[in-house]
Amino acid sequence: MKKIKVGFIGCGSFANMVHYPSLTEMDDVEIVAICDIDQERLNNTGKKYNIDKRYTDYKKMVEENELDVVYIIMPPHHLYDIVIEILKRKLNVFIEKPPGINLFQIKNMANFAIKNNCKTM
Repeated sequence: MKKIKVGFIGCGSFANMVHYPSLTEMDDVEIVAICDIDQERLNNTGKKYNIDKRYTDYKKMVEENELDVVYIIMPPHHLYDIVIEILKRKLNVFIEKPPGINLFQIKNMANFAIKNNCKTM
């Protein structure tokens, strides 16, 4: 069985409460690499879920790892630039709601997803 390779941006409390536990329970999913700008949160999450590849630069994470999808879990005012960059690299994206801070951002993310044949949620 081929595993879905996940890169994860965000090691905050919500991600650790909800997303990391649910993904690690799935047999067909592997969290390959994680990223957070807070080194302590990054290391605590990596240790907790046994993830060795840890980054403080998400661009480096996606360049150095073969990923199928990138989870981006952070407040909406930080999402836009990161989501667009990931979609430009033709990677599938998972984000939480709300997906942006205005309609322009949301429509633009949707357009990039369509243009690059990416699945989003």
